[in-house]
Amino acid sequence: MTMSRMAGLMPVIFACQAALAQSPAFDISTFNIEGATLVDAARLQAVAAPFAGAGKGMDGVHAATAAIREAYASAGYPIVQVYAPAQELRGGAVTLRVVEGKVAKVAVAGQRAYTEQNVRASLPPLREGVNPNTNAVAAAVLLANDNPARQVSVNFSPGSQPGDVDARIDVAEDKVSKTSVSLDNAGARTTGRARVALGYQHANLFGRDHVLNLQAMAGVEHPGKGASLTAAYRMPFYEQRLSLDLIAAYSDSKSDTTSIAGPLFFSGKGVYAGMRLNQALPSRGDYRQKLVYGIDYKDFNNSCRIGAIALDRCGTITSVPVSITYLGQAVGARFQAGASLGYYRNIPGGSHGGQAEYGTRPRNWQALRGSAFVGVSMGDWQWRGTVNGQASSDALIPSEQFGIGGAASVRGYDERTSAGDKGITGSLELYTPELAGGQQGRHALRGLVFYDAGYVHNTDATPPAAKHLSSVGAGLRYGFGKEVALRCDVGFAQTAVGAGSVAARERHDAFAHVNFVYSF
Repeated sequence: MTMSRMAGLMPVIFACQAALAQSPAFDISTFNIEGATLVDAARLQAVAAPFAGAGKGMDGVHAATAAIREAYASAGYPIVQVYAPAQELRGGAVTLRVVEGKVAKVAVAGQRAYTEQNVRASLPPLREGVNPNTNAVAAAVLLANDNPARQVSVNFSPGSQPGDVDARIDVAEDKVSKTSVSLDNAGARTTGRARVALGYQHANLFGRDHVLNLQAMAGVEHPGKGASLTAAYRMPFYEQRLSLDLIAAYSDSKSDTTSIAGPLFFSGKGVYAGMRLNQALPSRGDYRQKLVYGIDYKDFNNSCRIGAIALDRCGTITSVPVSITYLGQAVGARFQAGASLGYYRNIPGGSHGGQAEYGTRPRNWQALRGSAFVGVSMGDWQWRGTVNGQASSDALIPSEQFGIGGAASVRGYDERTSAGDKGITGSLELYTPELAGGQQGRHALRGLVFYDAGYVHNTDATPPAAKHLSSVGAGLRYGFGKEVALRCDVGFAQTAVGAGSVAARERHDAFAHVNFVYSF
Protein backbone atom coordinates (compact mmCIF):
# COMPACT_ATOMS: atom_id res chain seq x y z
CA MET A 1 0.00 0.00 0.00
CA THR A 2 1.19 3.76 -0.67
CA MET A 3 2.19 5.73 2.38
CA SER A 4 1.50 9.50 2.57
CA ARG A 5 4.10 12.15 3.37
CA MET A 6 2.84 14.52 6.05
CA ALA A 7 4.75 17.67 6.90
CA GLY A 8 4.53 19.73 10.06
CA LEU A 9 3.38 16.95 12.35
CA MET A 10 6.31 16.72 14.75
CA PRO A 11 6.72 18.54 18.08
CA VAL A 12 7.85 22.09 18.67
CA ILE A 13 5.51 23.88 16.30
CA PHE A 14 4.80 26.75 18.68
CA ALA A 15 6.50 27.78 21.92
CA CYS A 16 6.71 30.95 23.93
CA GLN A 17 7.83 31.95 27.41
CA ALA A 18 7.18 34.94 29.67
CA ALA A 19 9.50 36.08 32.46
CA LEU A 20 8.48 34.95 35.92
CA ALA A 21 10.86 37.05 37.93
CA GLN A 22 13.92 39.17 37.57
CA SER A 23 16.07 36.52 39.21
CA PRO A 24 16.55 33.30 37.21
CA ALA A 25 16.90 31.23 40.40
CA PHE A 26 13.85 30.51 42.57
CA ASP A 27 12.23 27.56 44.29
CA ILE A 28 9.43 25.59 42.62
CA SER A 29 7.15 23.58 44.90
CA THR A 30 4.60 22.52 42.27
CA PHE A 31 3.27 23.26 38.79
CA ASN A 32 -0.34 24.27 38.22
CA ILE A 33 -1.27 23.35 34.65
CA GLU A 34 -4.15 25.27 33.06
CA GLY A 35 -6.05 24.69 29.81
CA ALA A 36 -5.18 21.02 29.31
CA THR A 37 -8.12 18.91 28.06
CA LEU A 38 -6.67 16.45 25.55
CA VAL A 39 -4.11 14.70 27.77
CA ASP A 40 -4.85 13.30 31.22
CA ALA A 41 -4.03 15.87 33.93
CA ALA A 42 -2.37 13.27 36.14
CA ARG A 43 0.02 12.35 33.31
CA LEU A 44 0.96 15.99 32.75
CA GLN A 45 1.61 16.48 36.46
CA ALA A 46 3.76 13.35 36.47
CA VAL A 47 5.98 14.52 33.58
CA ALA A 48 6.38 18.05 35.02
CA ALA A 49 6.97 17.06 38.68
CA PRO A 50 10.67 16.07 38.31
CA PHE A 51 11.52 19.68 37.39
CA ALA A 52 10.20 21.17 40.64
CA GLY A 53 12.55 21.76 43.55
CA ALA A 54 14.77 24.22 45.35
CA GLY A 55 16.58 26.67 43.07
CA LYS A 56 15.20 25.15 39.85
CA GLY A 57 14.20 28.57 38.53
CA MET A 58 13.68 29.21 34.83
CA ASP A 59 15.63 26.11 33.85
CA GLY A 60 13.01 24.04 35.63
CA VAL A 61 10.19 25.96 33.95
CA HIS A 62 11.71 25.44 30.50
CA ALA A 63 12.22 21.73 31.16
CA ALA A 64 8.65 21.30 32.45
CA THR A 65 7.10 23.02 29.41
CA ALA A 66 9.21 20.85 27.08
CA ALA A 67 8.12 17.70 28.93
CA ILE A 68 4.46 18.70 28.63
CA ARG A 69 4.83 19.37 24.90
CA GLU A 70 6.46 15.95 24.49
CA ALA A 71 3.58 14.30 26.38
CA TYR A 72 1.13 15.95 23.99
CA ALA A 73 3.18 14.89 20.97
CA SER A 74 3.36 11.26 22.11
CA ALA A 75 -0.44 11.29 22.44
CA GLY A 76 -0.74 12.54 18.84
CA TYR A 77 -1.15 16.27 19.58
CA PRO A 78 2.12 18.02 18.64
CA ILE A 79 0.32 21.26 17.74
CA VAL A 80 0.29 22.87 21.18
CA GLN A 81 1.68 25.92 22.99
CA VAL A 82 2.91 25.60 26.56
CA TYR A 83 4.17 28.68 28.39
CA ALA A 84 4.42 30.33 31.78
CA PRO A 85 2.36 33.56 31.85
CA ALA A 86 3.48 36.60 33.83
CA GLN A 87 2.71 35.86 37.49
CA GLU A 88 3.74 36.34 41.08
CA LEU A 89 5.14 33.30 42.86
CA ARG A 90 3.06 32.26 45.85
CA GLY A 91 4.52 29.47 47.93
CA GLY A 92 6.64 28.26 45.01
CA ALA A 93 3.63 27.30 42.83
CA VAL A 94 4.28 28.03 39.14
CA THR A 95 1.39 28.25 36.67
CA LEU A 96 1.87 26.78 33.19
CA ARG A 97 -0.71 27.51 30.53
CA VAL A 98 -1.55 25.16 27.66
CA VAL A 99 -3.09 26.37 24.40
CA GLU A 100 -4.23 23.35 22.41
CA GLY A 101 -3.99 23.91 18.67
CA LYS A 102 -7.16 23.78 16.59
CA VAL A 103 -7.72 23.61 12.86
CA ALA A 104 -8.85 27.01 11.60
CA LYS A 105 -9.11 26.25 7.86
CA VAL A 106 -9.04 23.17 5.63
CA ALA A 107 -8.22 23.62 1.95
CA VAL A 108 -8.24 20.99 -0.81
CA ALA A 109 -5.97 21.28 -3.84
CA GLY A 110 -5.36 19.21 -6.96
CA GLN A 111 -8.68 17.39 -7.24
CA ARG A 112 -10.48 17.20 -10.59
CA ALA A 113 -12.72 14.15 -10.85
CA TYR A 114 -13.28 13.99 -7.10
CA THR A 115 -15.26 16.72 -5.38
CA GLU A 116 -13.94 18.67 -2.39
CA GLN A 117 -16.76 17.17 -0.31
CA ASN A 118 -15.67 13.67 -1.31
CA VAL A 119 -12.02 14.31 -0.40
CA ARG A 120 -12.87 15.86 2.96
CA ALA A 121 -15.26 13.04 3.80
CA SER A 122 -12.36 10.59 3.48
CA LEU A 123 -10.49 12.35 6.33
CA PRO A 124 -12.94 12.67 9.26
CA PRO A 125 -10.30 13.68 11.87
CA LEU A 126 -9.50 16.82 9.85
CA ARG A 127 -12.25 19.39 10.48
CA GLU A 128 -12.40 23.07 11.40
CA GLY A 129 -12.52 23.72 15.13
CA VAL A 130 -11.11 20.28 16.00
CA ASN A 131 -7.83 19.58 17.79
CA PRO A 132 -5.99 17.51 15.16
CA ASN A 133 -4.65 14.18 16.41
CA THR A 134 -1.87 13.49 13.95
CA ASN A 135 -1.85 9.74 14.67
CA ALA A 136 -5.55 9.62 13.75
CA VAL A 137 -4.97 11.82 10.70
CA ALA A 138 -2.15 9.54 9.48
CA ALA A 139 -4.35 6.45 9.92
CA ALA A 140 -7.15 8.19 7.99
CA VAL A 141 -4.74 9.06 5.18
CA LEU A 142 -3.65 5.42 5.00
CA LEU A 143 -7.26 4.27 4.64
CA ALA A 144 -8.12 7.01 2.12
CA ASN A 145 -5.12 6.04 0.01
CA ASP A 146 -6.42 2.51 -0.42
CA ASN A 147 -8.41 4.05 -3.27
CA PRO A 148 -6.51 3.18 -6.48
CA ALA A 149 -7.44 6.39 -8.31
CA ARG A 150 -6.78 9.00 -5.60
CA GLN A 151 -3.90 9.64 -3.22
CA VAL A 152 -3.96 12.36 -0.56
CA SER A 153 -1.33 13.99 1.64
CA VAL A 154 -1.82 16.51 4.45
CA ASN A 155 0.32 19.52 5.35
CA PHE A 156 -0.12 21.84 8.34
CA SER A 157 0.93 25.49 8.59
CA PRO A 158 0.49 28.18 11.30
CA GLY A 159 -2.88 29.92 11.29
CA SER A 160 -3.57 33.63 11.54
CA GLN A 161 -4.35 33.44 15.26
CA PRO A 162 -2.18 32.05 18.08
CA GLY A 163 -2.89 28.35 18.54
CA ASP A 164 -4.58 28.00 15.14
CA VAL A 165 -3.31 25.86 12.29
CA ASP A 166 -4.38 25.62 8.67
CA ALA A 167 -4.51 22.26 6.89
CA ARG A 168 -4.08 21.67 3.17
CA ILE A 169 -5.08 18.36 1.55
CA ASP A 170 -3.15 17.75 -1.66
CA VAL A 171 -4.78 15.31 -4.08
CA ALA A 172 -3.12 13.27 -6.85
CA GLU A 173 -5.60 11.56 -9.18
CA ASP A 174 -5.59 8.75 -11.71
CA LYS A 175 -8.44 7.74 -14.01
CA VAL A 176 -11.54 6.91 -11.99
CA SER A 177 -12.73 4.42 -14.61
CA LYS A 178 -10.27 2.33 -16.60
CA THR A 179 -10.03 -0.83 -18.67
CA SER A 180 -6.95 -3.01 -18.85
CA VAL A 181 -5.64 -5.80 -21.05
CA SER A 182 -2.93 -8.07 -19.70
CA LEU A 183 -0.90 -10.92 -21.12
CA ASP A 184 1.35 -13.36 -19.25
CA ASN A 185 2.82 -16.83 -19.53
CA ALA A 186 1.93 -18.12 -16.06
CA GLY A 187 -0.43 -20.83 -17.30
CA ALA A 188 0.17 -24.53 -16.78
CA ARG A 189 1.79 -26.71 -19.41
CA THR A 190 -1.40 -28.76 -19.69
CA THR A 191 -3.61 -25.71 -20.39
CA GLY A 192 -1.16 -23.57 -22.34
CA ARG A 193 1.39 -21.08 -21.03
CA ALA A 194 -0.04 -17.90 -22.52
CA ARG A 195 -3.00 -16.25 -20.79
CA VAL A 196 -4.90 -13.11 -21.68
CA ALA A 197 -7.11 -11.11 -19.32
CA LEU A 198 -9.54 -8.23 -19.70
CA GLY A 199 -10.16 -6.08 -16.64
CA TYR A 200 -12.37 -3.15 -15.65
CA GLN A 201 -12.11 -0.86 -12.63
CA HIS A 202 -14.27 1.97 -11.30
CA ALA A 203 -12.86 3.69 -8.21
CA ASN A 204 -15.66 6.06 -7.17
CA LEU A 205 -19.06 4.45 -7.56
CA PHE A 206 -21.96 6.54 -6.23
CA GLY A 207 -19.44 9.31 -5.41
CA ARG A 208 -18.54 7.42 -2.20
CA ASP A 209 -15.17 5.87 -3.12
CA HIS A 210 -16.68 2.42 -3.67
CA VAL A 211 -14.29 0.42 -5.88
CA LEU A 212 -15.39 -2.25 -8.36
CA ASN A 213 -12.92 -4.58 -10.09
CA LEU A 214 -13.89 -7.15 -12.74
CA GLN A 215 -11.60 -9.52 -14.62
CA ALA A 216 -12.02 -12.32 -17.15
CA MET A 217 -9.06 -14.54 -18.02
CA ALA A 218 -8.59 -17.35 -20.55
CA GLY A 219 -5.82 -19.35 -22.12
CA VAL A 220 -4.59 -18.14 -25.50
CA GLU A 221 -3.88 -21.61 -26.91
CA HIS A 222 -6.88 -23.37 -25.35
CA PRO A 223 -9.54 -20.80 -24.34
CA GLY A 224 -11.79 -23.57 -23.03
CA LYS A 225 -9.18 -24.58 -20.48
CA GLY A 226 -8.22 -22.50 -17.48
CA ALA A 227 -10.83 -19.74 -17.92
CA SER A 228 -11.71 -17.68 -14.84
CA LEU A 229 -13.93 -14.78 -13.76
CA THR A 230 -13.20 -12.56 -10.76
CA ALA A 231 -15.15 -9.73 -9.13
CA ALA A 232 -14.14 -7.58 -6.15
CA TYR A 233 -15.97 -4.73 -4.43
CA ARG A 234 -14.61 -2.42 -1.72
CA MET A 235 -16.66 -0.14 0.53
CA PRO A 236 -14.86 2.31 2.85
CA PHE A 237 -16.37 3.43 6.17
CA TYR A 238 -14.17 6.41 6.98
CA GLU A 239 -15.82 7.49 10.24
CA GLN A 240 -15.28 4.00 11.67
CA ARG A 241 -11.77 3.61 10.15
CA LEU A 242 -12.96 0.48 8.37
CA SER A 243 -13.27 -0.87 4.84
CA LEU A 244 -15.03 -3.99 3.61
CA ASP A 245 -13.85 -6.14 0.69
CA LEU A 246 -16.16 -8.61 -1.03
CA ILE A 247 -14.54 -11.02 -3.50
CA ALA A 248 -15.98 -13.74 -5.73
CA ALA A 249 -14.31 -15.94 -8.33
CA TYR A 250 -15.22 -18.81 -10.62
CA SER A 251 -12.87 -20.97 -12.67
CA ASP A 252 -13.39 -23.85 -15.06
CA SER A 253 -10.14 -25.61 -15.79
CA LYS A 254 -9.66 -28.64 -17.97
CA SER A 255 -6.41 -30.54 -18.21
CA ASP A 256 -5.12 -33.98 -18.86
CA THR A 257 -2.10 -35.77 -17.50
CA THR A 258 -0.82 -39.30 -17.12
CA SER A 259 -0.94 -41.58 -14.07
CA ILE A 260 0.24 -45.11 -13.52
CA ALA A 261 -3.40 -46.21 -14.02
CA GLY A 262 -3.71 -44.51 -17.39
CA PRO A 263 -4.62 -41.09 -18.78
CA LEU A 264 -6.40 -38.80 -16.30
CA PHE A 265 -8.84 -36.15 -17.48
CA PHE A 266 -9.87 -33.38 -15.06
CA SER A 267 -12.92 -31.20 -15.57
CA GLY A 268 -12.60 -28.89 -12.60
CA LYS A 269 -14.86 -26.09 -11.43
CA GLY A 270 -13.75 -23.89 -8.57
CA VAL A 271 -15.90 -21.38 -6.70
CA TYR A 272 -14.45 -18.86 -4.27
CA ALA A 273 -16.14 -16.21 -2.13
CA GLY A 274 -14.39 -14.09 0.46
CA MET A 275 -14.95 -11.17 2.79
CA ARG A 276 -12.31 -8.94 4.41
CA LEU A 277 -12.90 -6.30 7.08
CA ASN A 278 -9.93 -3.92 7.23
CA GLN A 279 -9.42 -1.89 10.42
CA ALA A 280 -6.95 1.01 10.32
CA LEU A 281 -5.09 1.33 13.64
CA PRO A 282 -3.60 4.59 14.99
CA SER A 283 -0.23 5.37 13.43
CA ARG A 284 2.92 5.89 15.48
CA GLY A 285 5.17 8.43 13.80
CA ASP A 286 6.15 6.92 10.44
CA TYR A 287 4.76 3.50 11.37
CA ARG A 288 1.38 2.53 9.84
CA GLN A 289 -0.64 -0.50 10.92
CA LYS A 290 -3.96 -2.27 10.44
CA LEU A 291 -5.87 -5.47 11.23
CA VAL A 292 -7.67 -7.58 8.63
CA TYR A 293 -10.47 -9.98 9.61
CA GLY A 294 -11.39 -12.50 6.94
CA ILE A 295 -13.61 -15.42 6.03
CA ASP A 296 -13.36 -17.45 2.82
CA TYR A 297 -15.44 -20.11 1.13
CA LYS A 298 -13.55 -22.33 -1.32
CA ASP A 299 -15.22 -25.19 -3.14
CA PHE A 300 -13.13 -27.12 -5.66
CA ASN A 301 -15.57 -29.46 -7.34
CA ASN A 302 -13.37 -31.65 -9.53
CA SER A 303 -14.56 -34.68 -11.40
CA CYS A 304 -12.10 -37.04 -13.03
CA ARG A 305 -11.92 -40.33 -14.79
CA ILE A 306 -9.34 -42.91 -15.79
CA GLY A 307 -10.08 -43.57 -19.43
CA ALA A 308 -13.84 -44.21 -19.52
CA ILE A 309 -14.16 -44.96 -15.78
CA ALA A 310 -15.55 -42.10 -13.67
CA LEU A 311 -14.10 -41.68 -10.18
CA ASP A 312 -16.25 -40.48 -7.28
CA ARG A 313 -15.24 -37.36 -5.33
CA CYS A 314 -11.84 -37.10 -6.95
CA GLY A 315 -10.48 -33.87 -5.52
CA THR A 316 -13.89 -32.46 -4.60
CA ILE A 317 -13.39 -30.56 -1.33
CA THR A 318 -14.55 -27.43 0.54
CA SER A 319 -12.74 -25.23 3.06
CA VAL A 320 -14.13 -22.28 5.05
CA PRO A 321 -11.16 -20.62 6.80
CA VAL A 322 -11.53 -17.62 9.10
CA SER A 323 -8.51 -15.42 9.71
CA ILE A 324 -7.09 -12.41 11.51
CA THR A 325 -3.99 -10.70 10.13
CA TYR A 326 -1.83 -7.86 11.45
CA LEU A 327 0.02 -5.65 8.94
CA GLY A 328 2.56 -2.94 9.70
CA GLN A 329 4.69 -0.71 7.51
CA ALA A 330 7.33 1.96 8.13
CA VAL A 331 8.64 4.47 5.59
CA GLY A 332 11.81 6.52 5.96
CA ALA A 333 13.77 8.84 3.72
CA ARG A 334 15.76 5.99 2.16
CA PHE A 335 14.00 2.82 3.21
CA GLN A 336 10.68 1.00 3.41
CA ALA A 337 9.91 -2.01 5.57
CA GLY A 338 6.78 -3.98 6.37
CA ALA A 339 5.53 -7.26 7.76
CA SER A 340 2.33 -9.24 8.24
CA LEU A 341 1.31 -12.20 10.39
CA GLY A 342 -2.02 -14.02 10.09
CA TYR A 343 -3.76 -16.83 11.95
CA TYR A 344 -6.10 -19.10 9.93
CA ARG A 345 -8.53 -21.74 11.17
CA ASN A 346 -10.97 -23.80 9.14
CA ILE A 347 -14.65 -24.05 10.05
CA PRO A 348 -15.73 -27.58 9.11
CA GLY A 349 -18.67 -27.60 6.71
CA GLY A 350 -19.69 -26.78 3.18
CA SER A 351 -21.05 -28.91 0.39
CA HIS A 352 -17.88 -31.00 0.17
CA GLY A 353 -16.40 -30.44 3.62
CA GLY A 354 -17.18 -33.72 5.36
CA GLN A 355 -14.67 -36.15 6.79
CA ALA A 356 -15.19 -38.41 3.78
CA GLU A 357 -13.74 -35.69 1.55
CA TYR A 358 -10.94 -34.77 3.97
CA GLY A 359 -9.95 -38.38 4.64
CA THR A 360 -7.19 -38.52 7.25
CA ARG A 361 -6.64 -34.75 7.17
CA PRO A 362 -8.20 -32.72 10.05
CA ARG A 363 -11.15 -30.56 9.05
CA ASN A 364 -10.43 -27.97 11.77
CA TRP A 365 -6.90 -27.29 10.53
CA GLN A 366 -4.89 -24.27 11.66
CA ALA A 367 -2.05 -22.33 10.04
CA LEU A 368 0.11 -19.25 10.54
CA ARG A 369 1.02 -17.22 7.45
CA GLY A 370 3.45 -14.33 7.39
CA SER A 371 5.48 -12.08 5.16
CA ALA A 372 8.09 -9.33 5.43
CA PHE A 373 9.93 -6.99 3.10
CA VAL A 374 12.58 -4.30 3.26
CA GLY A 375 13.69 -1.88 0.58
CA VAL A 376 16.79 0.32 0.86
CA SER A 377 18.01 3.05 -1.48
CA MET A 378 21.77 3.42 -1.93
CA GLY A 379 22.15 6.44 -4.14
CA ASP A 380 20.37 5.56 -7.38
CA TRP A 381 20.60 1.82 -6.66
CA GLN A 382 17.92 -0.06 -4.74
CA TRP A 383 18.02 -3.25 -2.67
CA ARG A 384 14.86 -5.20 -1.89
CA GLY A 385 14.41 -8.34 0.18
CA THR A 386 11.21 -10.33 0.75
CA VAL A 387 10.25 -13.36 2.83
CA ASN A 388 6.96 -15.32 2.80
CA GLY A 389 6.11 -18.36 4.86
CA GLN A 390 3.54 -20.68 6.40
CA ALA A 391 3.62 -22.94 9.44
CA SER A 392 1.10 -25.64 10.35
CA SER A 393 1.17 -28.75 12.50
CA ASP A 394 -1.74 -30.22 10.50
CA ALA A 395 -1.81 -32.13 7.23
CA LEU A 396 -3.53 -29.66 4.91
CA ILE A 397 -5.65 -30.08 1.81
CA PRO A 398 -3.80 -29.09 -1.40
CA SER A 399 -5.53 -25.72 -1.81
CA GLU A 400 -4.29 -24.57 1.61
CA GLN A 401 -0.70 -25.77 1.28
CA PHE A 402 2.20 -23.36 0.80
CA GLY A 403 3.40 -23.34 -2.80
CA ILE A 404 6.84 -22.52 -4.17
CA GLY A 405 7.87 -21.73 -7.73
CA GLY A 406 6.66 -19.10 -10.19
CA ALA A 407 6.90 -15.42 -11.06
CA ALA A 408 6.10 -14.23 -7.52
CA SER A 409 7.96 -17.00 -5.71
CA VAL A 410 11.05 -18.83 -7.02
CA ARG A 411 11.56 -17.62 -10.58
CA GLY A 412 12.78 -20.00 -13.27
CA TYR A 413 10.20 -22.64 -12.28
CA ASP A 414 6.55 -23.26 -13.13
CA GLU A 415 3.85 -21.76 -10.95
CA ARG A 416 3.46 -23.77 -7.76
CA THR A 417 6.01 -26.39 -8.79
CA SER A 418 5.86 -27.86 -5.29
CA ALA A 419 3.71 -27.39 -2.18
CA GLY A 420 3.72 -28.44 1.45
CA ASP A 421 2.00 -27.91 4.79
CA LYS A 422 4.78 -25.60 5.91
CA GLY A 423 7.30 -23.66 3.92
CA ILE A 424 9.22 -20.46 3.30
CA THR A 425 10.46 -18.46 0.31
CA GLY A 426 12.96 -15.63 0.17
CA SER A 427 14.12 -13.23 -2.51
CA LEU A 428 16.95 -10.69 -2.73
CA GLU A 429 16.94 -8.14 -5.58
CA LEU A 430 19.29 -5.37 -6.68
CA TYR A 431 17.80 -2.69 -8.97
CA THR A 432 19.91 -0.48 -11.25
CA PRO A 433 19.54 3.29 -11.50
CA GLU A 434 16.93 4.63 -13.89
CA LEU A 435 17.98 3.74 -17.45
CA ALA A 436 15.47 5.85 -19.40
CA GLY A 437 16.27 9.29 -18.04
CA GLY A 438 15.59 12.35 -20.13
CA GLN A 439 12.56 10.88 -21.90
CA GLN A 440 10.15 13.63 -20.81
CA GLY A 441 9.48 11.75 -17.59
CA ARG A 442 7.09 9.31 -19.29
CA HIS A 443 9.43 6.34 -19.62
CA ALA A 444 10.74 4.37 -16.65
CA LEU A 445 13.21 1.51 -17.05
CA ARG A 446 15.28 -0.39 -14.49
CA GLY A 447 17.24 -3.60 -14.65
CA LEU A 448 17.67 -6.04 -11.79
CA VAL A 449 19.45 -9.18 -10.69
CA PHE A 450 17.97 -11.58 -8.17
CA TYR A 451 18.39 -14.70 -6.07
CA ASP A 452 15.30 -16.71 -5.02
CA ALA A 453 14.99 -19.76 -2.77
CA GLY A 454 12.14 -21.83 -1.34
CA TYR A 455 11.58 -24.79 0.97
CA VAL A 456 8.47 -26.87 1.76
CA HIS A 457 7.76 -29.79 4.07
CA ASN A 458 4.71 -31.92 4.86
CA THR A 459 3.55 -32.69 8.39
CA ASP A 460 2.90 -36.32 7.51
CA ALA A 461 5.34 -38.55 5.66
CA THR A 462 4.11 -37.54 2.19
CA PRO A 463 7.08 -36.16 0.21
CA PRO A 464 6.48 -32.95 -1.76
CA ALA A 465 7.34 -32.78 -5.46
CA ALA A 466 10.52 -30.95 -4.43
CA LYS A 467 11.68 -29.88 -0.98
CA HIS A 468 14.03 -27.15 -2.17
CA LEU A 469 14.04 -24.75 -5.11
CA SER A 470 16.51 -21.97 -5.86
CA SER A 471 17.36 -19.75 -8.80
CA VAL A 472 19.40 -16.79 -9.95
CA GLY A 473 18.56 -14.44 -12.77
CA ALA A 474 18.04 -11.00 -14.21
CA GLY A 475 15.09 -8.91 -15.29
CA LEU A 476 13.66 -5.62 -16.52
CA ARG A 477 10.90 -3.32 -15.27
CA TYR A 478 9.48 -0.90 -17.84
CA GLY A 479 6.67 1.59 -17.57
CA PHE A 480 5.23 4.28 -19.80
CA GLY A 481 3.23 6.71 -17.72
CA LYS A 482 0.41 4.89 -16.00
CA GLU A 483 -0.73 3.19 -19.20
CA VAL A 484 1.92 0.52 -19.83
CA ALA A 485 3.74 -1.83 -17.45
CA LEU A 486 6.08 -4.61 -18.54
CA ARG A 487 7.80 -7.07 -16.24
CA CYS A 488 10.27 -9.65 -17.52
CA ASP A 489 12.43 -11.97 -15.39
CA VAL A 490 14.67 -14.78 -16.62
CA GLY A 491 15.45 -17.32 -13.92
CA PHE A 492 18.09 -20.05 -14.06
CA ALA A 493 17.17 -23.09 -11.98
CA GLN A 494 19.79 -24.02 -9.40
CA THR A 495 17.91 -27.06 -8.10
CA ALA A 496 16.78 -29.92 -10.34
CA VAL A 497 13.17 -31.15 -10.21
CA GLY A 498 12.59 -34.82 -11.05
CA ALA A 499 11.63 -35.85 -14.55
CA GLY A 500 8.45 -37.47 -13.19
CA SER A 501 7.09 -34.07 -12.18
CA VAL A 502 4.76 -32.06 -14.43
CA ALA A 503 7.15 -29.14 -13.81
CA ALA A 504 10.50 -30.90 -14.33
CA ARG A 505 13.69 -28.83 -14.42
CA GLU A 506 17.35 -29.61 -14.93
CA ARG A 507 19.95 -27.52 -13.15
CA HIS A 508 20.74 -24.32 -15.12
CA ASP A 509 17.52 -24.60 -17.17
CA ALA A 510 16.22 -21.11 -17.97
CA PHE A 511 12.64 -19.85 -18.00
CA ALA A 512 11.38 -16.32 -18.70
CA HIS A 513 8.39 -14.92 -16.78
CA VAL A 514 6.65 -12.15 -18.74
CA ASN A 515 3.75 -9.94 -17.70
CA PHE A 516 2.41 -7.06 -19.83
CA VAL A 517 -0.42 -4.70 -18.83
CA TYR A 518 -1.99 -1.92 -20.89
CA SER A 519 -4.53 0.35 -19.17
CA PHE A 520 -6.77 2.89 -20.86
